[in-house]
Amino acid sequence: QKVFDLLSKVLTRPELPYYLYTTPPKKQIKDASQNFFAAGFVPGAVVYFSYDLPKEDGAHSGAFLQEDVMSLEGLDLVPEPTKEPIQPPSAGVTAGRPPVVQERKAAEKKVIKPKWLKM
Repeated sequence: QKVFDLLSKVLTRPELPYYLYTTPPKKQIKDASQNFFAAGFVPGAVVYFSYDLPKEDGAHSGAFLQEDVMSLEGLDLVPEPTKEPIQPPSAGVTAGRPPVVQERKAAEKKVIKPKWLKM
């Protein structure tokens, strides 16, 4: 019921009948008293919205949501974690040779044929 109440607050035309559904297959959510878990939306589901009117009525044209809600589109609602700045090395470390990183060359790798492979 909370989902339907929230939708009624943000729709441009809350007086028109509407329904929510998932797809595929198209399953209309008819019982407004169900929570997300009982409706099968957990752990995740894409839920669609549609007015319950014929398309000729013109209800399907225009924005579904109020303008102040549409203005939130594109906002990052979850703040990105801040990265700690990289600290320069301390002055006590002498500048010597960088550590040698051993790289394996393609020529050094042995091509091993699996026993089950017959050629």
